[in-house]
Amino acid sequence: MNLATLAEDNVLRFGEYEYAHYEGRWYTNVQMGRIANQLGNALKKLGVKKGDRVGTHVYNCPQVLQAFQAVLKIGAVMVPMNPGVRGEEAVHLYRDSGVKILITGSDYMEVVDSARPSAPDLTDIILIDKDDVPGTLYFDTVIADCSDQLTIEEMENDDNAAMIYTAGTTGLAKGVVHSHFGLYYTLLGFMEILQTIVPARVTARTVIHDVNLGEEVIQDINLIGLETGNVCLLVLPLCHIYGMMQMFLKFYTGDKLVILKKFDPVEVFKCFERFKVNNLDGVPTMWVMLYNHPDIDKYDLSSQKYCSCGGAPMPLELLKAWKEKFGIQISEGWGMSELASYATSCFGRPYKPGSVGQLMQKASKISIFDEKDQPVPTGEIGEVVFKGFTVMKGYWNLPEETAKTIRNGWLHTGDIGYLDEDGDLFLTGRLKDLIIRGGENIYPLDVENVLYSHEKVMECAVIGVPHDVYGEEVKAFVALKPGQEAAEQELLDFCKPHLPHFKQPKWIEFRESLPKSAVGKILKK
Repeated sequence: MNLATLAEDNVLRFGEYEYAHYEGRWYTNVQMGRIANQLGNALKKLGVKKGDRVGTHVYNCPQVLQAFQAVLKIGAVMVPMNPGVRGEEAVHLYRDSGVKILITGSDYMEVVDSARPSAPDLTDIILIDKDDVPGTLYFDTVIADCSDQLTIEEMENDDNAAMIYTAGTTGLAKGVVHSHFGLYYTLLGFMEILQTIVPARVTARTVIHDVNLGEEVIQDINLIGLETGNVCLLVLPLCHIYGMMQMFLKFYTGDKLVILKKFDPVEVFKCFERFKVNNLDGVPTMWVMLYNHPDIDKYDLSSQKYCSCGGAPMPLELLKAWKEKFGIQISEGWGMSELASYATSCFGRPYKPGSVGQLMQKASKISIFDEKDQPVPTGEIGEVVFKGFTVMKGYWNLPEETAKTIRNGWLHTGDIGYLDEDGDLFLTGRLKDLIIRGGENIYPLDVENVLYSHEKVMECAVIGVPHDVYGEEVKAFVALKPGQEAAEQELLDFCKPHLPHFKQPKWIEFRESLPKSAVGKILKK
C-alpha cells in the first residue's frame, strides 16, 4: 500500500472542499492534490527515484503538506526537519539523512551553504519564497510546467515512508524510520477512538488475520462514529510525529485545517474566534501558555470540542482548571516518534486523573518490564514497553541502537509508569530523569505536579543534581506566571505538606522561561 492514497480517497469520499487555510488563503483538497502532483512530477524530473530521501526544512506552510503528498506518491521517503535546528545540528541532519532534494526557505541559506560540502547526496535546493538566490530552484517555477496528473507508485507495506528525527536531547538526533503500513495502522487507531465520541460512518482499511492463508491481510471495514467538517488548528510542527499524524488524519475525517506557521498564543486565540476552531492538539507547554496568557478572556473560545495533549504529561491542575473554565476535558495520550505518535489515548473514556489512556490499536500490546525485561504485576512501576505494527522499523543507519531499543519484539520506550486493573497507563517519568536520593527513587513528575498546583507557577522542571552524601538531591527550575513574584523559601515551604521529606526540593531556581524543543517539550539536558 501507499499512504498517499489517503489524499485521493479523501477527494472521492468528500468531494472538493476548503481543506487548508494559511495566511489569508484557502486551498481546497483538490488544489492541494494538483500542486502535489506537479511537485511529484518535478521531483522525478530532478532524478528522485523510489527510496530516495526528500527533506523539508521550514516552518509549517502549505508547501510542506504538498511535499508530503508528492514525495510519498512517487515512492520516495519524506524527511521533515525541525525548523528550529541550525548550525552543526542541521549539518548532521542533511548528512545523516542523505536527502537528495531539500525544500526550504531563503532564510536557511546560511545553513544550507555550510552543510552542502558534507552532504554529498544533496543535489538540489528548492526555495518556497524567492526566485533569485544563486544555486537554488524556486518552488513555483519548478512545478509550473509539470503535469497535475500523477500515478501513485505501488509500494510494499514495509517500504520506508517517512523518517522523523528525534529531538536529540541525549546526543545527535536519530532518524526514526516508519513504513507506509505502520503509519497507516496508527491512523486506524485514531479512527477507532474517534468513532466513540462523534457520530457518523466511514470506510477504512485495516489488518486482519486470515485463518485460511495463515497471514495478515488488509481488508476494508465500516467504522461507525466519525463526524466530518470540523475545523482543526494545526500548530504542532510537521517535523514532529504528532503534527504529521494529525495532518494525515484529516484526510480521513474530512476536517478543515487552519495552519499556523508556528505556535503563538494570541494567534491561536484569533484563529479560534475567526474560524470557530473545534479541535486543537498540543503539548503541555502550549496549554500552559494559553491558559496563563493575560488575553485569554478577550477572545471567544467557545467553539472548542475536542482538545488533546501529548508529548509529555499534562499538569493535573491545568487539566482541572481548563475543564472548569471551558467545560472541555483535554484528552491526554501517550506515544513517541518510535511509535508513530499516539499508542494510548483517553478519548471516549471516563476521565482518570493522571491516566494517559488505554491502547489505541487492538492488535498492539503494552506491558511494564523490570530491569531484567520481565513483566511486573499490575500496579507496579517499571519501564513501559510496546509491541505492534506501529513500532518503527529502526533508527536510520544505527543497527546497534535499534537492537538496544527493540528487544525480542518489544520497543523499550525509556518511560516509567504502571498499568492499573483496567489497562490504563499512568506515567511517572523517564528512566534517564529518575532521581536516586539515598537509595530512594524519586520521579520528577511527582514533585512537578505539586509545584504546578501553586497559583504562581506557570512552568517547572525537576532534576537530580550531584550530592556528596545522598548521591543526588532534588532541584527545581520554575518560571512564574506573568506579573507574579515569589521567593525560593515560599515554594519550598509549599512543597513540605505535599511531599515526603526525601522528595522535597532542596533548591529552587527561578527562570523567565524554560528551554524547549521545537514542539514545545521542556528540555532537561
